[in-house]
Amino acid sequence: MRRVALRFASPLLLFTFLILVVGVSAEPQRTADKSLVVSTTIGQLQGIARPGGGAEFLGIPYAQPPIGNLRWREPVSTKPWTGVREATKFGAPCSQPDLGTAADQWTADMIFRCPAVTQATWHAAAGNATYEYEFNHAIPGQKGAVHSGDLPYVFGFYPKSGNISGKFAEVDTRLSGLIETYWTNFAKSGNPNGPDLPNWPQQDDTGVYIQFQQDGSVEKATGLRSTQCNLYRDWLSARSHIATKQGR
Repeated sequence: MRRVALRFASPLLLFTFLILVVGVSAEPQRTADKSLVVSTTIGQLQGIARPGGGAEFLGIPYAQPPIGNLRWREPVSTKPWTGVREATKFGAPCSQPDLGTAADQWTADMIFRCPAVTQATWHAAAGNATYEYEFNHAIPGQKGAVHSGDLPYVFGFYPKSGNISGKFAEVDTRLSGLIETYWTNFAKSGNPNGPDLPNWPQQDDTGVYIQFQQDGSVEKATGLRSTQCNLYRDWLSARSHIATKQGR
């Protein structure tokens, strides 16, 4: 699935476009082999044989988890273990596999999502009315919501060619009318809400936001990628502190 996370905050309309590309690839056939045991400086590892030759040793920790006192520090070597550690599969999957691989999510969080979420959070904390949203509606014929996939719905324009074209249907025109009304209300008054519209709550310390869903509905949620974006803000604050001390 591909998703686009978009949000805006008053008094300026803030858009953040997020592309997450999820690829599905065939997993090569592997065979467990108890004879594939190797010794390392921190313990023994059991690998798996590949058809046609070769072996793989997967999920080997190269450092201790960067939590607690180890955050924002140089990696600390993994502690030695006793016995034979299975290295026959990769580590735990990323927290939201529907949003892509760990690499996809890291890139999107660092470059797109978390900078915008952080700006919205700080904007709201300063006492400004802030409204955040996530666009989860895929253009008909596409596998998921793509970068700039909300534009046909914002402007009521349905292209017949290009990366945001599709076979738009009644649910799409209905969603477009809803979004256009939100945007127009916001442009007029700084508040997207109005009669006969699902309530769009102003962001508060819970990080409340709305999601435009595939069926055209609007749902409320809180804390968009809060774990990842809280970590991003910690990193940003640490970098800002270092820059301040260095007189930058």
